[in-house]
Amino acid sequence: MDFGTQDTSHVPVNCTYLRPAPEGALVFIESWVVNLGRRMGSTMGTMRLGSIDGKILYTPANNNNLSASTPNVSTGGTAAAAPRSPAGRGPRRRQYGTQSTKLEAVDDPLGPLGAATPPTALDAAPPAPPQKEPASRSSRPAPDASTGSLSGLMDSVNLDDDDASQTRAQGPRVPPPVQAPPANAPQRQTQPSVSVEQAAKPSFSIYVGDPHKVGDLTSSHTEYSVTTKTTSKGYRNPEFTVSRRYRDFLWLYTQLHNNNPGVIIPPPPEKQAVGRFEADFVESRRAALERMLNKTAAHPILQHDGDLKLFLESDAFNVDIKNKERKDVGLGESKGMFGSMLSGSSGKFVEHDDRKGLAEACGDFSASLHSLSAVELSPSLSTPLDSLSDIQIRIRELYERQAQQDVLTMGIVIDEYIRLIGSVKTAFQQRQKAYHSWHTAEQELQKRKATQDKLLRQGRSQQDRLNQLSADVADAERRVHQARLLFDDMGRLMRNELERFEKEKVEDFKSGVETYLESAVEAQKELIEIWETFLMQLDTGEGETFVPPAGVLAAQTERPSQDAERPDIYYIANSTFEWYPGVQIHHSKDLANWELIEFSPEQGKLVGPCKTIFYGTELDLVEGPHLYKRNGWYYLLTAEGGTAYEHACTLARSRDIWGPYELHPQKYILTSKDAPLASLQRAGHGDIVDTPDGKTYLVHLTGRPITQARRCVLGRETGIQEAYWSDDDWLYVKNGPVPSLYVDLPAARDDTAYWAEQIYDFKGPDLPLDFQWLRTPEPERIFKVDNGLHLTGREAIGSWFEQALVARRQTHFSYDAETVVSFSPEDERQFAGLTAYYCRFNFFYLTVTADADGNRELLIMTSEESSPLGRLQFPLADPVQIPAEGKVRLALSIRSKELQFKYALEGEELKDIGPVYDASILSDECGGHAAHGSFTGAFVGVAASDVNGRAKGAVFDGFVYRPVKHELDRYDA
Repeated sequence: MDFGTQDTSHVPVNCTYLRPAPEGALVFIESWVVNLGRRMGSTMGTMRLGSIDGKILYTPANNNNLSASTPNVSTGGTAAAAPRSPAGRGPRRRQYGTQSTKLEAVDDPLGPLGAATPPTALDAAPPAPPQKEPASRSSRPAPDASTGSLSGLMDSVNLDDDDASQTRAQGPRVPPPVQAPPANAPQRQTQPSVSVEQAAKPSFSIYVGDPHKVGDLTSSHTEYSVTTKTTSKGYRNPEFTVSRRYRDFLWLYTQLHNNNPGVIIPPPPEKQAVGRFEADFVESRRAALERMLNKTAAHPILQHDGDLKLFLESDAFNVDIKNKERKDVGLGESKGMFGSMLSGSSGKFVEHDDRKGLAEACGDFSASLHSLSAVELSPSLSTPLDSLSDIQIRIRELYERQAQQDVLTMGIVIDEYIRLIGSVKTAFQQRQKAYHSWHTAEQELQKRKATQDKLLRQGRSQQDRLNQLSADVADAERRVHQARLLFDDMGRLMRNELERFEKEKVEDFKSGVETYLESAVEAQKELIEIWETFLMQLDTGEGETFVPPAGVLAAQTERPSQDAERPDIYYIANSTFEWYPGVQIHHSKDLANWELIEFSPEQGKLVGPCKTIFYGTELDLVEGPHLYKRNGWYYLLTAEGGTAYEHACTLARSRDIWGPYELHPQKYILTSKDAPLASLQRAGHGDIVDTPDGKTYLVHLTGRPITQARRCVLGRETGIQEAYWSDDDWLYVKNGPVPSLYVDLPAARDDTAYWAEQIYDFKGPDLPLDFQWLRTPEPERIFKVDNGLHLTGREAIGSWFEQALVARRQTHFSYDAETVVSFSPEDERQFAGLTAYYCRFNFFYLTVTADADGNRELLIMTSEESSPLGRLQFPLADPVQIPAEGKVRLALSIRSKELQFKYALEGEELKDIGPVYDASILSDECGGHAAHGSFTGAFVGVAASDVNGRAKGAVFDGFVYRPVKHELDRYDA
């Protein structure tokens, strides 16, 4: 679409000035043009004032009544046309020369989109949004103001005819002087134009996560955590997290439209009443909201908007916007995919996905194979059939993930641009309104001029009326000038916005297609690995055990490192955050089978000066450095991007230990940040180890999110990849930078121990090595092991401080756990029982307690619905009365995302208590909140609380942890 004008009904006017014009030169131009109009007679009455064909210097004006593209008068002689780039709309160099402009006629009902883009680079910050001050008869508001609505912006060009019965004064006149605004004058926040350097300074990285349902059946909605990382000095902190719901995003969209007329605002996803709590829909909406915020914050104009700052930063958002909320949120409720045509008359349309159909077929095929293996008597046939059944389950899950990923890549991009078209339409409607305001202002000016001329022709001596009418005419001229500026500025702004729109559209669709293809390739790689592993399993000899090595350690956290001092033994150390003992050491002879050991390091200290030798890449958050020397090079291996889904291993090298360090040709030698379908996510924090046979391996942190929920209940685990040194002395991962699920190790892992039932009798005197406790270095204050685990009741399970909680890690996606407790509570402030625990914000707790009358009962409590506030909620189900004395057997079953508590009295069988709960909240993604983030993974164990402070104790006779193979589990084979 060509937004230039072909109209030739213009009047070229050349003018020359001998010196640069001052800040108020535009007022002088206005009065000069008005005087010129009087000399030309009625010809000027039919014209729309554009910019003047003179020597014009485009510079950002300090006067906020002018946009950054408003021309100021410059020195020089005859005007010359500014050269355009060959593409017509391509980047232009900044020129401090002249440009030829025109007085445009009004044959086009919308007018052109203003003069051609000023000769500043198009990749620089575009002009600030058009701003308009309320016009009054004798005053002009000061430039600084707060944000106003679009209606106020347009309606301010209001030209009521006060008195049009007197004649006009002769000769040129200057508009009345600018006066300070009255105290109650409406104000608008300025949106200053910024240079390229200024626009490049603030950076934003916004993550929308942790979608969780809030409210009861009649008022339920989904809330999201919005985490912002920014270098902008306009925010209180460089990183902060707030909670927002969908309607808050709609409010932001509406406000941005009102504050920035002519700007194309990234839209939120459309509303949906049916299925809005389904996992697929919630994830696609979360991704679309995150995309909206990041695009908004990356926009050089919108990133300075005060309402965006309020949205991202306010901890009391509902209170802060109370006086700003608009009843009409129609701008934010645009329909996508022809939704506006179908929403009223038809039901929900469900698009059929062939991959989902194929996934269902694989599930049916798996069930059939499992049934065949169950009736087959020969182990040589039943075992392969059972393995093939498991393979089909994993293939089914792969197809489901790929279908979901396609929606999150191409589907979201397409739907977003359908909604963006609505934003473009809104921007044009805003400009059309600006044009009508300008047209109305000019009509009113002509009426007042006609009244003034008529009064002068009557020849009566009515000087008071003439003076008043002259002031009215000057005021109307100023309003015309303001309306014209608004219209011109919106034209230039929209030209830049449309060019930006076209550029981003190409980039977004290109990125979407690339991600789609990369995901498809990774899915096929994983499919090949699945079948290759199955064939290797078939080739395993009788009596041999084959287990695909899915990693080094399950559910171990933070910064793996090795000590290869003894060539036949490998050590790996993992820290455990708030859980004691603080660092766990494992050792192995073959990199495949690891055993937890005790270790006491010698005391040491740092010496010498401290110097920064590496600042990292754009991923930021550099940590976990490892330094190696090989062939005269110093190699620095670091972690970047944080330990979430942007995690990466960065490698650099230098001949000098102090630097400078050059980056690896791939920059990141291991990362899954660009492979959302990879089985191993959050890969980073690596370390290198060489084996005696000359091979090199890279151990690293990783995470395995459970099906679709993208939540890592096992926390940060340790994986291993085979690597090699190239001829140019750079280290590369053998299968590429995306971590592989299956790796050839020096030996196969013994699967027997991994799936074995773990029975702990607590005979003493020490706690089993795989059990840990919280925070205190004085375990004798909370437990002792002597023919049972004796817990001393301390603070509540949701306390920040001392809790009597002893637990072991969840190391399987599905498992059963149970214990037997002896506990006689005296009142409702004493508890003891079994817990599935992530942190004080996220846990489930089946307890033996007492009611207000002292009667013993079973009660379930959690902080699920109030997360991340950490407020206890109980009961989650009706309390169950139990006898005053006797042991109670407590149990829980977790099957992927589902948790079910059970109990039994002495001599009875286990029975369910309470409903099925969402166990996926016991994950890094849900358990980590802002400054209180964590990466420990879920635990299961026992606890005792006495908030009376009387240290009421409980005794647990034993503990059982029983791994379970379940079809929903992705990796447990």
